[in-house]
Amino acid sequence: MPPGNEPLSPSHLPDFGLAAMLTTRSITTNRSGRLIRGIVRGSVMRPLVQSLEASPSASWLHGDATNLKWSCRVQGPIEHRDRAAIRTAIARGDDPLEFEIRGDVFLTEDDHGISFSSDQEDIVLSLAGALLRSHAAEALRQPTESLALPTPGVVAAVIAKTGLALRGLETEVFPGFLDIGISDADHEGAAASRSLILDRVTGSWHTD
Repeated sequence: MPPGNEPLSPSHLPDFGLAAMLTTRSITTNRSGRLIRGIVRGSVMRPLVQSLEASPSASWLHGDATNLKWSCRVQGPIEHRDRAAIRTAIARGDDPLEFEIRGDVFLTEDDHGISFSSDQEDIVLSLAGALLRSHAAEALRQPTESLALPTPGVVAAVIAKTGLALRGLETEVFPGFLDIGISDADHEGAAASRSLILDRVTGSWHTD
């Protein structure tokens, strides 16, 4: 039997309780007009923001630094009048990306999940990558930051036009790798139709 394909022992079972095994994490997308809109379910705000912090020329504006409820990223510095305009728009329920042309992502959290809007496909891939990493970290009982994010190219190979969905029930942990089953987000309850592999030795991600 090839290394990494040994049968699971109890210590290698995913660390999901019954509810988590059946719960679906997902990112759904809707492409209409200039902006891509969608919602992430099964994640908190902070790891999504952290996955987008690599752009050195960007500035962030947050609703609350200690308890993120919304975050907006703008390319370049945010002047005082722009800051005030963004906060005013969000307070009245508007999307600041509708008027702030330098804004490239806006995220807001409510009881349904984390809604987002962006004008860049790479940002959607980064959000999906953060969701995949959080899912893998829970299955492996590891801190999220201990795992690398999947590259945008790898995520693009498994995400459908309308997003992707993950379930603990379709995630398998082996000594050498993690196998994450992926289904389309717009078909609730559908069986996984493709998978993503996390190599536990090298830390790299690849499709099956």
